[in-house]
Amino acid sequence: MTKAPTISDVARAAGVSVASVSRALSNSKSVTDELHARVTAAVETTGYRPQRSHRHSMKAPWLAILVTDIVEQFHLQVIGGIQEQAEAKGYLPVIIQIIGGSAQLSAILRQMRGITLAGIIAVGLDLTSEAWIQHWDAVQTPIVVLNTPVSHPKVASILVDFEAATGQATQHLLDLGHSRILYLGDYANRLSAAEFRGIVNTLARRGLTYPDAYRISIPDTVEGVSQGISRIMGLPAEERPTAIFAFDDEVAIDVLNALRYYDLCIPEDISVVGFDDIPMAAHSYPPLTTLDVPKRRMGRQMVLLLEDLAKNHRTEFGATIITPTLVVRRSTGPAPRPAG
Repeated sequence: MTKAPTISDVARAAGVSVASVSRALSNSKSVTDELHARVTAAVETTGYRPQRSHRHSMKAPWLAILVTDIVEQFHLQVIGGIQEQAEAKGYLPVIIQIIGGSAQLSAILRQMRGITLAGIIAVGLDLTSEAWIQHWDAVQTPIVVLNTPVSHPKVASILVDFEAATGQATQHLLDLGHSRILYLGDYANRLSAAEFRGIVNTLARRGLTYPDAYRISIPDTVEGVSQGISRIMGLPAEERPTAIFAFDDEVAIDVLNALRYYDLCIPEDISVVGFDDIPMAAHSYPPLTTLDVPKRRMGRQMVLLLEDLAKNHRTEFGATIITPTLVVRRSTGPAPRPAG
């Protein structure tokens, strides 16, 4: 039987003392980056697995929930579903907000090495597939991510089909007689880009071209929305959109407020569509037509996927695809008739 590598083996491989290895593994502030890198490389070379310290021991394994914005309405709903399912399975959900980018994320993952983890669920972190695989290499625990496809036996994905969803909403607007449909979002955001493709492709099937004047990329802030609406109001009346599709519901509600500044009636003068169906969407003025993403159900499903990763070594990789459904409310109506 092969003897499991020890901390002494790591010390020999790194060319340092056992005490130095212990300090590096506990992320002591006295450890330099160079020493930490040497010890990390030696741990990987030897295959050493640090023993879990007594202070981290607990009956229920932790389930780490990584999120970029803890107050964002969409994230809150997903996390609610994660917590429900995690507690039902006997896990202890711990929410960690990542506000410092990849450097902070890497540091947090290093600290997780000595903790009994059921796995990691990531919500709202815009990382590449390659980055998630590297992070799995660092923690060696199952990971489930939202809206990033990853091909790995211990990393699973849940993907919202943004393109199909916005295509569905665009068809709704076309059926109401709208042909001048503006998309307001940040084109640099890959999720926003997917939404935009759904709109453009649906218009193309009707023989319609998305106007260059409507290619307005904005940050999802009140100021960004205000600037975007100001630009379209500067177009000749006959060229202005009769409908606006917003990146998400929070942006759409800002759009409603900005349009009222110009004394426009919704939906008589212009229709507005959002995305996500957050709770306030039904209580906006007017109530918002939007695409319902089953947020709590997605959260519960992420925990079930995590369990599956822990129990099975998958031979086939693939993402779980979620297609939102259109919820029609009073912010959309027939396209206004041309003047005259």
